[in-house]
Amino acid sequence: MTEHQASYLLLYTGIVAFAIVLMGVAVLVIALAVAKLLKQIAELTAEAKGKVYPILESVRDISEKGQHIAEVVRSVAADTEPKIKRVTANIADTSDIYRAKVAQVDTLLTDTAQKAHRQSDRVDHMLTNALTRTGEVANNLQQAIASPFVKTAGLVSNAKVALENLLHRKTRTKTPKPVAFEGENIYTGYEDDYHA
Repeated sequence: MTEHQASYLLLYTGIVAFAIVLMGVAVLVIALAVAKLLKQIAELTAEAKGKVYPILESVRDISEKGQHIAEVVRSVAADTEPKIKRVTANIADTSDIYRAKVAQVDTLLTDTAQKAHRQSDRVDHMLTNALTRTGEVANNLQQAIASPFVKTAGLVSNAKVALENLLHRKTRTKTPKPVAFEGENIYTGYEDDYHA
C-alpha cells in the first residue's frame, strides 16, 4: 500500500468515525426526546385516568341503564303485542260490521225515498184529478145556475128597454128643424121626413 493510499484510508476511517460519533449523538438526542415524550405521555395518561375513568364508569352505568330500559321495552312490547293484535282485530271486525250496517241503512233509505217519490206522484196525480173535476163541477154548476139568471136578466133588460121605448115614443113630439136644401133633396125639418 502506498503512502497516498494509506492517507486516503486514514481519511476514510476518520470520516467513518466522525459519522459514527454523529450518529451516536443523533441517537442520544433522539433517545432523550423519546424519553421526554414518554414522560409527557405518562403524565397525560395519569391525568386522563383521573378524567376518563369516571366518564368510562358513567358510560358503563348509562350502558347498563340502556340495557335495562331495552329489556323493559322488550317485555312491555311482548305484553302489549297480543293486546294490540286483539284490538286491531276487533277494530277490523267492527269496521266490517259498520260497513254492513251502513250498506243496509243506505239500501233502506234508497227504498224509502223511492216509495215516498212514488207516493208523492200518486198524491199529485190524485190532487190534479180532484182539482180538474172540481173545476168541471164548478163550471157545470155555474152554467146550470147562472145561465137561467143570465137569460132572465137579458129578457128583463130587453123588456125594460122595449117598455121605455114605447113610453118614450108616445110622449115624444116631433121637433121641427129648419128646412135645408141640398141639391135636389129637401129636408122639411122633421127627423124622419126626408124627401127627394
